[in-house]
This record gives sequence, C-alpha cells and structure tokens, in this order.
Amino acid sequence: MDIDLDRARALRILGRGAMGTVFLVAEGPSALRPSRYALKVFDKRSAARSRKPDADRRARWEISVLSRLAHPHLPSLLGFTETDDLLAWAVPYCSGGDLNELRYSLPDRIFSPAAIRFYIAEIVSAVAELHAA
Repeated sequence: MDIDLDRARALRILGRGAMGTVFLVAEGPSALRPSRYALKVFDKRSAARSRKPDADRRARWEISVLSRLAHPHLPSLLGFTETDDLLAWAVPYCSGGDLNELRYSLPDRIFSPAAIRFYIAEIVSAVAELHAA
C-alpha cells in the first residue's frame, strides 16, 4: 500500500538514525491504516553525499523484511512510498519508548527478575519469528 505524503502530517520526530528520521505522523482515518503511525524517511540525496553506498540497499532490505512479518511482537509494514529524493515506509506507532528509557524510569534503574524473564521471552519469540520469515 502506498503512503500519500501529501496527506501525512508530521507531529514530531521520534528518532534519528543512520538510515533516516522517524516521525510520528497523523493522517485522516483510513480503514486500511491507523490514523497515527511511525514514518521512517530515508533521504537518498543525503545518503549519496555522505558516501554510504549501501544505505539504499539497507533501506530496501528493511522494507522487504517488514513486509513479510506478521507477529504480535514485531512491527509490520503498513505501507511505503518512493520519490526521486525519498524512500518512506510506515510501521505501527508504539508509544512506550524503548527498554533503556523504561530502565531509566525505574527507581534503581534495575529490572526485577520477573520483568527480565518477560522481556527475554518476548525477544526470543520475536527472534524465532524473524528466523521463520
């Protein structure tokens, strides 16, 4: 499914990485996609200037992997679009942040043994799904 960049409205930046910027995006209600999602945007021009020859290939590989996933512990591809300058793909927005943020919010910055078992079980399940895809 294609993303209509003209209808997508960036609410804030969720993160920046080696392959682009991730935005929290709002879009009109759609039966096929939630109204808010995370949109990862890869700037092809920037990658070319920074001499990262494999960046485009890595971005396309990520889209390919996401398109094959259907597991409750892993993100799935909601859609993507490509222009001459950009490659953008949407995944569900997860508002909880990451495990490191969660750890820093804890009083002693330490997970309980029960929490550690829970998160390790989630990670093992997700890795097993990745290997099966």
